[in-house]
Amino acid sequence: MNVQESRTKIGRIGRLGIPLAVAAGICAGAPAAGALAGAPAAGAVPVADEESWYALRLQDKPIGWAHMTQQQGPDRISTGMTIHIELRRAAFRSVIHMSSRFDETPRGEPLEHVMSQKIGLLEQKQTTRYGPEGIEIVADQAGQTSRQVVPMPEGSWLTPAAAARYIERQIAAGADEISFRSVDPMVGPEPFESVMRRREAAPVEVMGKFVPAIGWDVTVSVVPGIVSRLYTDERGRDVKTSVNVLPGISFELILADEQVARARIDPPELMGATLIRPDGVIPQPRGLRRAVFELRLGEQAGSDEKRPAPLAIPEMACQRVVHVDRGAVIVTVALDGPKVLPQEAAGPKYLQASSMLNHEDEVLRGLVRRALAGSPPEESNAAKAERLRLFVRDFVTTKDLAVGFATATEVARTAQGDCTEHGVLLAAMLRGEGIPSRTVSGLVYVDGSLLGHKQVFGYHLWTQAWLPVAGGGAHGWVDLDATLQASFDATHIALSTSAMDDANLFNDLVRLAPFLGRLSIRVVEIGGS
Repeated sequence: MNVQESRTKIGRIGRLGIPLAVAAGICAGAPAAGALAGAPAAGAVPVADEESWYALRLQDKPIGWAHMTQQQGPDRISTGMTIHIELRRAAFRSVIHMSSRFDETPRGEPLEHVMSQKIGLLEQKQTTRYGPEGIEIVADQAGQTSRQVVPMPEGSWLTPAAAARYIERQIAAGADEISFRSVDPMVGPEPFESVMRRREAAPVEVMGKFVPAIGWDVTVSVVPGIVSRLYTDERGRDVKTSVNVLPGISFELILADEQVARARIDPPELMGATLIRPDGVIPQPRGLRRAVFELRLGEQAGSDEKRPAPLAIPEMACQRVVHVDRGAVIVTVALDGPKVLPQEAAGPKYLQASSMLNHEDEVLRGLVRRALAGSPPEESNAAKAERLRLFVRDFVTTKDLAVGFATATEVARTAQGDCTEHGVLLAAMLRGEGIPSRTVSGLVYVDGSLLGHKQVFGYHLWTQAWLPVAGGGAHGWVDLDATLQASFDATHIALSTSAMDDANLFNDLVRLAPFLGRLSIRVVEIGGS
């Protein structure tokens, strides 16, 4: 396909803010762009070749840039995006680089999405193909490949190239609210709903200049409770996007030229702002087997919505949840209580290989053999799971915050990372031994020093294995923390779980977004029965 390059400066990236914000670990929540697939109004309108640059800022400091292109060929429209973000966690600086291209027909029918990303130390590639049999997702890292096929989403939904036309028509018609379903493979194959609500029309500052703009409040179904502010010109072209991700901390995407966008990067340290200090001290937390906490969620900073958002905390075998009011729950963590919930089950997705948990990787399979070498043939799955947990704890020798979010394939080769890398490696090794697994994102109490803070709750990730837990063959999800000497304690508070499958990974991870900077913890009871 011969496509002539263009230098037209047109902004269309604000509605692609979700992958940008997730890459930054803060979930900005602006919707992905797209067009109504198959909608007659979209038709085959010609699209000019375009290019735009954006500066990314966090806490008013430059953290990276984004570059977007759109190119029209004879039989397809290609939307390209490159994102470069640098983050600081404690003394460590992580680099995230993502590049993608979405191809579709001029009528908005999806063809293929190709993405490469380097969030850890090794590059990962993913190709999403749309066809009559469904959506094929192929991921490759370090020569190891995983493949998954999921059904094509039902109903009308959005693809990237024609979305700007759709939104432009709505703005030209004077719409005060624009609602649409969209899809972005960076997020996953399932559509999500975006709603734009018009605010005031007023000049907005963009890189030291004031330009005419229309303000919009934007919400996205995959990140409930998060409201971003989008500014567009009268044609719907994006000028600036901002969202308060933590109290007093704003994430911004600002239209700029290439030189300004790629200027010196100086990211702030934000991990300390996510730590939660409870109202009391928890003695000997690593040996604690029962605890009761009250969790309360405040309103989003900068939001006009003053009512606290509903607080959704999952129940599981060792965690019981009682709702106090709209924004508060009582969580009881009891390791010696009932081990099974009636509605629990472990479906096929908890055994399948995925880009994050590719247990078919030969290097990873070799680690499983090493970990279980010498175990008796009749050894139970519970005993094997504990062997694997202890192996991962000792195998990850470089325990630091330098890695962004590495896959199990990467950790098997680098032996480096924090809780996330411990958790995904253990989950993949469990599946390699035929034991269903998933990861849990939540909080854990740290009595030692963490970023200069003591006796705080920090965001954490651990593993669960589907194991026999009672007589009669009953199974349940058993918690395994590969970062600790003992397997688990009652200061772990689960906020969400994930099968780490390619189709739902983004949705699973963004469930933490509404908690950041808004959650308080009161210690109700320590110990007891």
